[in-house]
Amino acid sequence: LSVLLTHDEVREHAAVSREAVLATAQELETAVLQSDKYALACVDLREVDDFQRTLERVEGFDFAKPTLFISECVLCYVEPEESGRLLRWIRDKFAAPAFVEYTQILPNDPFGATMLGHFRTRGCPLLSIQAFPDLDAQRKRFADLGWSEAEVYDMNDIYYKCIDKEDLKRAEKLEIFDEFEEWHMMQGHYCIVLAKHDTTAGKLLSKVKLLLDSAEAAK
Repeated sequence: LSVLLTHDEVREHAAVSREAVLATAQELETAVLQSDKYALACVDLREVDDFQRTLERVEGFDFAKPTLFISECVLCYVEPEESGRLLRWIRDKFAAPAFVEYTQILPNDPFGATMLGHFRTRGCPLLSIQAFPDLDAQRKRFADLGWSEAEVYDMNDIYYKCIDKEDLKRAEKLEIFDEFEEWHMMQGHYCIVLAKHDTTAGKLLSKVKLLLDSAEAAK
């Protein structure tokens, strides 16, 4: 079976398909997919009012309950004033918020410059890394925004101090690896931020902090 379309018919079909795709995208922007234990929504975190309206539509969501935010390389892709607006809103809106962020640091050494160039050429530049370039700046960021406590550790600390030693030995035996200098360099350019704004929320972060404190005391 052969189907021949005129030029105008092809253009008409293309226009209809494009409208269908755009309609689907717009529906996804306002949709909340929810089960009894999980909810998935699409929202622009730079638009705090939209974020709040989306959460209010999630059945059972309670701003008064302890809430843990996990940000895996998210805030680094928006301007500092935009991420600051989001963090202030979380601090004020939630009764017991805790925030865990995994992000890049140290943009100004040779490895950092290469890292910046990599993300820039991929069309997703790190817009806020120069504003918060190291561990102290990341910690100060949350303090300046009024969070009651913030702890920051690079990934070398997390790897060597937070993971059980036996698990490390088992994992390191799975494959021969001898490029530890490059490994440590890369790990040093990523960090974990643990922030809280309530004593209740602090319980969510206590396990990691206790592991790190214990490791420091054992030195």
